Amino acid sequence: MKYEMEIIESLRRKIKCPNCKHIGNFEIIIKSDSEYSLFDKHCGKEFMSNKGILNLIGRRASTQWDKLYKMGIKGNPVRTAEDLDHLLSDMPPSLSYFPLVELLNDMGVTFKESVEIGCGSGIYSLLLKTLGIVKEPPVLVDTSYNGLLIAKKLYEIRGEKALLILADGLDLPFADKSFDLGLSGGLIEHFADSKQQRIISEHCRVAKNVICQCPTPSIPYWFQRAFVTLLNAGWPFGFEVPISYDKLVTLFKREGFKLGGHNYHDLLSMFLFRSSLQFRFIKPLKSKWILNKLLKTEIVCYFENAR
Repeated sequence: MKYEMEIIESLRRKIKCPNCKHIGNFEIIIKSDSEYSLFDKHCGKEFMSNKGILNLIGRRASTQWDKLYKMGIKGNPVRTAEDLDHLLSDMPPSLSYFPLVELLNDMGVTFKESVEIGCGSGIYSLLLKTLGIVKEPPVLVDTSYNGLLIAKKLYEIRGEKALLILADGLDLPFADKSFDLGLSGGLIEHFADSKQQRIISEHCRVAKNVICQCPTPSIPYWFQRAFVTLLNAGWPFGFEVPISYDKLVTLFKREGFKLGGHNYHDLLSMFLFRSSLQFRFIKPLKSKWILNKLLKTEIVCYFENAR
């Protein structure tokens, strides 16, 4: 509870009220040893925490995502915070499985404050903090309460700190440029048309630099999607439209952001890394080959504010 208060105190003047949209009018109210609330002195609205997760959305998440984080996905052995902790046992150097983190690590950049939008387990932010790429405890945002509960337990296991917030990525409760880095992995593709531009606009509004990871419409992606669909008797991730590299760059360019670097995820890195968790004689790749690029399923792009 103490570290949550330290983080939210540093962020309090940057929080935008979901109700009246005013910024920085909050009073922190301690409810118990584990719970607190934010009271907006401007509109009189109070926002409560539950198990240390601050609700700035005013409602529970969609049952689809809460169910996904609770039940897991066939073909994916990761279901709990303990599973994720095991997944990180070979980190680093096995960063090829996490190309978003790999790109920033290779670029040698560092940031003070970060927000992960649609964070789920918050594993990207955890790695960035562990590697020293992000200096301060991250802010983790999701619409799924169950996803944030997994993140909370994972961070406790790893001895790391984070501020967990239930909030809408289409209307983030933060002032402009509140963070040095905004990131998301597997979020933008769940929107289409004007909402896709809007979710990117929110990324760019609250952060000075943005990195995102999205599925791309390649043959390996469609093969992987068909396999997961067959295993689960349906696509478990709901609405999803893969995004090409050119389209993603164009969408961010409209917000005044320029490309600063890019990377990709592929089936070969995924297969070798997952196999290495069960068979220690199998080693993940330390560098990518031509075959990796041919098996590309996701793209990673890092953008900087060009204005």
